[in-house]
Amino acid sequence: MNSGRPLLRLLALARPLRAQLLLSVLAGAAATGCGVALLGTSGFLL
Repeated sequence: MNSGRPLLRLLALARPLRAQLLLSVLAGAAATGCGVALLGTSGFLL
């Protein structure tokens, strides 16, 4: 059983979809940033 470098194997499998993967990572980061901004705004308003 080959258990070496599972992250590299996953990246190799995801290579054809790298544009969509990059877009989804950026969208997740933006959503996290918006959540933090909303928490900061609600703390300021309260």
